[in-house]
Amino acid sequence: MLEVKDIRFDYQAAVLKGISFTLQRGEVLAVLGPNGAGKSTLMKILIGLLAPSRGEVLLDGKNLKTLPRKLLARWLGYVAQETIVRFPLTAMEFVLQGRFAQGRLLGFETDDDLHEAKRAMEMTETYAFACRLVHELSGGERQRVTLARALASRPRLLVLDEPIANLDISHQVKLLELTRRLAHEEGLAAIVVTHELNLAAEFASRVLLLQAGEMLACGTPDEVMTEAHLCALFEAKLLVDQNPVSHAPRVTVVAPPQMTLENRNGK
Repeated sequence: MLEVKDIRFDYQAAVLKGISFTLQRGEVLAVLGPNGAGKSTLMKILIGLLAPSRGEVLLDGKNLKTLPRKLLARWLGYVAQETIVRFPLTAMEFVLQGRFAQGRLLGFETDDDLHEAKRAMEMTETYAFACRLVHELSGGERQRVTLARALASRPRLLVLDEPIANLDISHQVKLLELTRRLAHEEGLAAIVVTHELNLAAEFASRVLLLQAGEMLACGTPDEVMTEAHLCALFEAKLLVDQNPVSHAPRVTVVAPPQMTLENRNGK
């Protein structure tokens, strides 16, 4: 489905240094790494917003840079970290923008467009506020509407850049469960950038660890999310054991011992 071959990217310095991996239909790949590791730059390359300095991205065997923009818009669904809406649009109108790759303009949508928009909003639990203006929605509601817009075109590849950052735990779980279910049932592939290590371990089929623009490891959560890898990646003391219910890796932060009152007072 997706093949990333030796991707390199430079601004004034090297940001990505030879990233290679493959992603099959039905898989959910979680990308983990500290701030500044190059995660968002990698996502922008994968959706065609940036061109790599070297290497290539193949989608269904076709080089990304050779695909027509309209076809790429149909094949890719993208949810950015933040969504800025510059015009007063209702949530339904916003989601219908995801159908523009089919060749229609807002106000000229077909019954099929409306059906797909409603379907996407029902999956993301946003249809209840279809008539509300997007700029009046909370950050979490707006993020779910943005996911609905990405799903409205029935993409082959779903790219989510920190999609759960503004969501409560209930909607974090629902969004990731929806992503996993869509991958399994509809055969799409999904890439999710997140800082939520335990949720990545629960919902991702594979995990990529990105450190200072280099791939530290890529594999199943059991293979990749080890204490050695995660402590080195985040430069923090972490304990990794097994979730007693799912048996997925479970990450616990080990805080430094609290100073006693006497130590804090210099006694």
